Amino acid sequence: MSNPAYNDTGFVRQLQFARGPEFETVAQWAISGLDGTPFSTMQDMQKDFEDGQRHLAVSDQTFFCSELVAHTFMLMGLLPFDPPANAYAPGWFSPERGNLPFLRGATLGPLLQLVPPAPPAPAPTPGA
Repeated sequence: MSNPAYNDTGFVRQLQFARGPEFETVAQWAISGLDGTPFSTMQDMQKDFEDGQRHLAVSDQTFFCSELVAHTFMLMGLLPFDPPANAYAPGWFSPERGNLPFLRGATLGPLLQLVPPAPPAPAPTPGA
């Protein structure tokens, strides 16, 4: 979600594919196994990504954002394990890149901006 302190905007793309009855179980298994995994430091993120570009997988003790998404999709059988998860940059999940090696007919839907709701109007003061 977006954070006003950073003046950023959140975006989402819906995962689209034919979900079988096992999907929820596999998705929950993948997510629960990764829950609480810390993010990489900037220095480690750069090194891990460079290793990924050479098809060298790194330990899954930390993740950077796109690596976490790729790893989750791999566990769900939606991306191949080569290249490794640390080879994926955030831009690979954008509509402009659009050529992820998805399996099982999976695709990502259009890019949708998450717009936070406007703050509620202040309540009228009594007697005014």
